[in-house]
Amino acid sequence: METGQEPKAPAEQPDRKTEWSLGSIDIAAFVISAAVLLAIAYVFTRFGGSISVSLGRDAGNIARERGGIARGSGTLAAAAPSNLASILSLQDRREALVQLAQSALASAVSANGVLLQRSWTAREALRHLPAEQSYMSALHSLVHASERVHFGGRDVSEEEFQSHVADIRLLLQSKVRA
Repeated sequence: METGQEPKAPAEQPDRKTEWSLGSIDIAAFVISAAVLLAIAYVFTRFGGSISVSLGRDAGNIARERGGIARGSGTLAAAAPSNLASILSLQDRREALVQLAQSALASAVSANGVLLQRSWTAREALRHLPAEQSYMSALHSLVHASERVHFGGRDVSEEEFQSHVADIRLLLQSKVRA
């Protein structure tokens, strides 16, 4: 083996400038990443701008401060009428029965201190109420009747409506545990 050998020099090619230099690649990468970041920022401000988070101690529970359930929180009380008189004044007995069930269930839930989840149906809320309440059978039949009316399109007679009102009146008027 001879150690004095030197490698042959590559054949010279005509002068061709490289189209991309190291500086132009850095600028292109910067422009592309800036465009992506601006697009992400736009999406967050456009669709997530109404979301706010407060980590301070002064951030309180709005529902607790108002002494009730927050409006629009997806709970039954948010859609329920305020009193029995407004339900009885409705001419459409189907709508009145549905609102009666919502109001009665909201009263029972608040009387027992159950915290409703947004995804709960009326039957799931009934399952979380204590079974030893005196109004539970009337509340069960009212909720099932309102489901048949609301989802099944069933008509309600005046006698049936008044029967449900009589069975649940104590819960709606007193709002106490029985």
